[in-house]
Amino acid sequence: MTDALAEAGIDISTLEGVQSLFRESPDPWALDCLANWIDVTVNHDRTLYALPKALGDLKADVVFPDLLRSAENEKLIGPVDDASAADRVMLSADEIGRLYTVFESWASANVELLRQWIKFTTKVRRIVAGRFIDEGELNRWVRDTFWSTRPRGWLRDHKHGLAADHQLLAFDMVVRAAQYHVAFGPTRVYQPHPLRSLYVPQVSQARAIHSWGWLVINEIACSKKAWDQKQLIDVIRTVRAGVQESGATESELLGVSAEQRREKLNSVAVASGMGILPSSFKKSIDRLAIAIGIPLEIVGDAHGVFFVGLAWEVVQIPLKRGVASAIERTKYVQRRVTFPGDATSRPALAVIQRQLR
Repeated sequence: MTDALAEAGIDISTLEGVQSLFRESPDPWALDCLANWIDVTVNHDRTLYALPKALGDLKADVVFPDLLRSAENEKLIGPVDDASAADRVMLSADEIGRLYTVFESWASANVELLRQWIKFTTKVRRIVAGRFIDEGELNRWVRDTFWSTRPRGWLRDHKHGLAADHQLLAFDMVVRAAQYHVAFGPTRVYQPHPLRSLYVPQVSQARAIHSWGWLVINEIACSKKAWDQKQLIDVIRTVRAGVQESGATESELLGVSAEQRREKLNSVAVASGMGILPSSFKKSIDRLAIAIGIPLEIVGDAHGVFFVGLAWEVVQIPLKRGVASAIERTKYVQRRVTFPGDATSRPALAVIQRQLR
């Protein structure tokens, strides 16, 4: 892998956001969390989660969502070392003041979004068990000293209906982002939860021209059957393996032509799709291929395409036009595997939540 920053960091709150897709009350940023986690995971050698506190002092069964544990068992993510735990990171009073000013400005323009996030996060196990279960010295200072003396402004003066304790909960989320940013260090990319990404200086927010995360999300939306956590993790592992083996990470694609980039991405997408198609569908394609005498290695790279409707074209055409046309069409189908573009092509949160068990 050519990327000097081969390790990437992501926070537990992002995994809580993904976990919420399997629950009644979702994080309003849940889809962004899922897309970010997938993209970080497939494009780096190692993905690490930021420790809020040294592991020995944490009630792990409360702090870590089930999805994180499952992903860790599959070697998709692991903890950063104890020495980099966020509770050991101190920030200056001036930096805390700067973060608060930016947070207040954002909150005044995004009241409803903040309210939705508060509704979600107050039901998270860690918060229910005890807000400051993973607090450090800085978090206690923010709670006990800074919060009572913070500057007067929109949050303190406006009748917005946001309880002071809920404001503090959201602001603590921002403070921890700054701690995590330091904890991960300069040798790792840090992709924070979207609520955190607005406030941390120099956080890597560069977006590639393609997103495996949004491709998987769109596939979930189009699926005929519901997904569970295991299937989601299996698909992420499959895509990651394909990207890594094909040299198709974001950094590796920077040095190739647009045509080469498209071919690499399409090849991984087609091969990875085989893991998410219903087994009955794949068997039907295999039987048809055998019946009409097409070697399975010809259709094998195409009948796993993410977009099922396109895959059917591969087996329909030989019945009408012959094997030569089938080979030509297989290449054409692979070129048509496209990644979601702007937000208008992305499914609604409620749609994805209905598809996930």
